[in-house]
Amino acid sequence: MNLNLEGKKAVITGASHGIGLAIKESLEEEGVEVWDFSRTNGFDLMTEEGILKAKEILSTYDRDIIINNVGGMGRCQMPEFRTVM
Repeated sequence: MNLNLEGKKAVITGASHGIGLAIKESLEEEGVEVWDFSRTNGFDLMTEEGILKAKEILSTYDRDIIINNVGGMGRCQMPEFRTVM
């Protein structure tokens, strides 16, 4: 399938398994540069440290696509999480 996404940049949270991984792999097959913000890659977005780490990277990273697939936001320790993405 060609979705005309080649050269685009995407950020996906929770992309280490399940639906997130399937989305990541599909986008990569389309030629999208994908940043995987998941716990297995050192981004535990349920903690302030993980959110700040992601925020630092995202502040200098242009992105065309954002897929927020992280679960358990009720446990998030940083209320302003939604402003990071």
